[in-house]
Amino acid sequence: MEWRPCPLAHSTAGLLEAAMPAVLQGLVPPPHSFLAAALAGNETVRVDVTPSREAPLKLRRNATLVKPAHRLLPLQHALALLRSRRRAYEAYVRHLELRTPRTAALRAELPLRAVFDLAGAQVEAANLWLGDGGVSSPLHYDGLDNLLVQLAGEKRVRLLPPEAFPQLGYRPYHEHQFVFDEKLQAFAGHEPSGHGAMVENHADVDVLSDVRGEAAGGECVRAEAAVSAQGLECVLREGQTLFLPALWSHAVLSSPHPASSSPAAGLNVAVNVWFIRGTHSFSRALAAQPAWSEAHFCHAEALHKTGRLAEAAAAYERSLALRPAYFDAQHNLASLRLAAADAAAAADAFGRACALRPADSRCLVNWGIALARGGRLGEAAAAHAAAIALAPDEPRAWKALGNARAREGRLGEAADALRAALRLAPADASVYNSLGVALDEAGRGAEAVAALRAAVELDPASDKARANLEMAVARGVEGEGASKLASSKLAHHVGPPAANGKVE
Repeated sequence: MEWRPCPLAHSTAGLLEAAMPAVLQGLVPPPHSFLAAALAGNETVRVDVTPSREAPLKLRRNATLVKPAHRLLPLQHALALLRSRRRAYEAYVRHLELRTPRTAALRAELPLRAVFDLAGAQVEAANLWLGDGGVSSPLHYDGLDNLLVQLAGEKRVRLLPPEAFPQLGYRPYHEHQFVFDEKLQAFAGHEPSGHGAMVENHADVDVLSDVRGEAAGGECVRAEAAVSAQGLECVLREGQTLFLPALWSHAVLSSPHPASSSPAAGLNVAVNVWFIRGTHSFSRALAAQPAWSEAHFCHAEALHKTGRLAEAAAAYERSLALRPAYFDAQHNLASLRLAAADAAAAADAFGRACALRPADSRCLVNWGIALARGGRLGEAAAAHAAAIALAPDEPRAWKALGNARAREGRLGEAADALRAALRLAPADASVYNSLGVALDEAGRGAEAVAALRAAVELDPASDKARANLEMAVARGVEGEGASKLASSKLAHHVGPPAANGKVE
């Protein structure tokens, strides 16, 4: 098939509104001026390791997407590993989030202000990518607009517009993960990751087979036989930035920096910024593919994250009208109903989501919370117990069960569940607060005060925990009359305290 060169944009004016890929120059200074300092730190990074040069690896015969295994290494060890030619596997650092305290020093060395200014206030992720140029990514789309900044080496990016979506063989893949044996430095196989996790945004078509130089690691269909749409190709060079609109399908093939004298010798270094700034890309994609349920879902998520909740709910409903069994759309719509304090509608929507994915413990907990807010406490407790049976090490499920039992007046069971939550999450102030209130209502004053003091120590800004503590102390010291007086004064200053300690 024919690949046209990706256009150059001479300014950022109107770039995002056009919702078309374009290459920008000048958003970052020449990388050689800052890259050495940026790569000089030694923070711990996650290194993905895989036997395949295509990552993640797609297996069409059983609809499986196999993710790389993980190793945690200091940055300097990771750089040495990437430069090594003695290893018998592919390795790269991906999705190293730059906005965490752990990576603050690294981010400070990267002059990305102009990139973030273009992205605007709603940045969803800013990631560093480090590789040796040996790994390619298969064809997929992102649900957010993206700025890809090339700092060392080159990336060949092939892009297909939303109009091509029906031809690309998108379908759900079961998500598995390679297992890496550290002692043998070899792969023992792969195993499921998560609870029935599915990946929706990967295609069967291989658009890099003619330039990869070897057979694809997966089982993809060659693009020439499958795609009639005209695509774009961008060879992204050092110091250039690619604007990649949401819902454009793309595959990436990297090559390393060739100069041995460079601090990035043998490496490919890039940063990407996923962001939300307007909905132009979604509008363009949906104008081309109005029956694309997943595109409506991505549009709804962007609206949801930017607080446009009524529009988000309508977009989730459009997605579900096209694909009624779409779990993520059903779950997110239920979350919107819960946030809007419509407990009955939320419980109904979470119930439908749980019917679609009965083994999803998170959904069961959320369903239970919605049921509890609607006063259906027995059903709520049953949902939380089902979640615990699936994920006994999930503190949120134990906490929710404890809150439901407390509201039922089954205070001993509530305390047992909340203590189980604390064994799994010992620094959760909200659980200490709930436990303290349950113990106080059960007449176990000294234990209640101890739990509530722990809640205040962990979260000194919590008016709820502080109010509950002062009332528990007043009850223990001066009796019921003092308790009522304290409650009245506190209600005047900080609002009604949480009498049942329910924290969701």
